[in-house]
Amino acid sequence: MTSASVECARTSITDRAPFSDVVPEKVTSMDKWTRKAEEVLRLEAAGKSADCIAEELGLSRASVVRVFRFVERASAV
Repeated sequence: MTSASVECARTSITDRAPFSDVVPEKVTSMDKWTRKAEEVLRLEAAGKSADCIAEELGLSRASVVRVFRFVERASAV
């Protein structure tokens, strides 16, 4: 290894963020549900039907409708 490649390797390692800053400590089921719900709503805003959203995300149609209902109830408050 040349001195230039050693120096490059040192800077690339030290320039990186600590691993704990990159990866969350724990992903909860609520985090997963929130991500899916956001994706469902994004696709709905794009004009896709519940059946199409379910197929695209690998969810059941009932899960997609559940997200719609949850948002509807939350916005009524």
